[in-house]
Amino acid sequence: MPTRGRALGMLLSLGKGGGRVEAHIREGNSALREGDLAAALKAYAAAIEADPENAFAWNNKGVVLENLGQSQEALRCHNHAIKARPGYVEAWVNKAVALLHMGNFDRAKAALDVALELAPDHELVWVNQGILLGRQGEYEASIECFEKALAADPEYMPALMDKG
Repeated sequence: MPTRGRALGMLLSLGKGGGRVEAHIREGNSALREGDLAAALKAYAAAIEADPENAFAWNNKGVVLENLGQSQEALRCHNHAIKARPGYVEAWVNKAVALLHMGNFDRAKAALDVALELAPDHELVWVNQGILLGRQGEYEASIECFEKALAADPEYMPALMDKG
C-alpha cells in the first residue's frame, strides 16, 4: 500500500504529460519491485522526459541509481525532486540516504532534520535517523529513533529489524 506521500506523488504525476507520465512511473515501479534496475531507470527517464518537473520520477530514478551504487548521481536526482516539490518527505529521506552512503553524515542529518520538520511521525524518517545515529556510534539515541518509528507504525518491519 503506498504511503500518503507516494499516493500524492502519483496524483501529481498526472500533471504535465498526463497518463503517459503515470504509465512510465508504474512501469518503473514494477521493474524496480522485480529487481530490473535497467528497465526501471529507463522508465523513470522516460517519465522525466515527458515531464521534467515530476518529483516522483526524479526521486525514484535516484532510488535506482542509489541501488546501482551511484550515490552522487542519486543525490542529484533527489535534489531535482526536492526542487520540484519541497515538501516531498521521501525525497528528503532518500537524499539523506545518498549522503549517508557518501559518508557525509552532517549533510545527511540536515536532510533528515528537514524531513522530520515536514513529517514528525513518519516511520521512514525515524528509521533512517536511527541508522545514521547508529553509524555515528550513538546507539541509545538510535534505538530511541527505532522506537519512535514503531510508535508511528507498530508493524513497520525495518524498525523492528534495526531495533534488534
